[in-house]
Amino acid sequence: MRRAFRCLAFVLIALALLCSCRTQTIVYGDPERSDVVVLFYPGGKVDPNAYSPILEGICDDGIPVIVAKMPLNLAILDGNMASRIVRDYPNVRHWFLAGHSLGGVMASSWSSKHTDIVNGVILLASYTTKSLSMPVLSVYGSNDGVLNLQKYHKGMELISNLEEHVIEGGNHCQFGDYGFQKGDNEATISRQEQTSVTVDLIAAFINKHISP
Repeated sequence: MRRAFRCLAFVLIALALLCSCRTQTIVYGDPERSDVVVLFYPGGKVDPNAYSPILEGICDDGIPVIVAKMPLNLAILDGNMASRIVRDYPNVRHWFLAGHSLGGVMASSWSSKHTDIVNGVILLASYTTKSLSMPVLSVYGSNDGVLNLQKYHKGMELISNLEEHVIEGGNHCQFGDYGFQKGDNEATISRQEQTSVTVDLIAAFINKHISP
């Protein structure tokens, strides 16, 4: 049994290395012609296309978005993908790292090591395990049944510049469009309403923290 687990681990590592040899992204807008970009890490095991409602909304507000397509849809397998993406866009002056759930944990971890690059961090139903000195926007739903609130509140203590919003009636899975997630609670607002509120909060946060 132990040997089987070791073999499985080697296979997962090999797949991660194979997938990460080429940086794969989904792009909303034109990052080549913008000096402000959101780099988004999807939640664990979630198809990155599931976040298109929110990310298209951010793009419609004039802010391009680059989505990191993770190996096996798990950001934990390539948390440093942001390094390669940032190198591909040398014209961008203002980077905002964002992520949902596990993606937010990994995005904040990368940001903590690149304070010279990241202007702000956006956490959607997520938390950080690292100290963050840059501005952080945290948004989660009052009906979220997946977010570990103990880890969340512990993480918030590591943030020196925090803007926090709780969307009344929102839940965990409505930040994306991937169906109902096991363990979550039913939302009492529509996915469209949760998306609209989230997009407005993100756009306002970014515009507030873009240095001249």
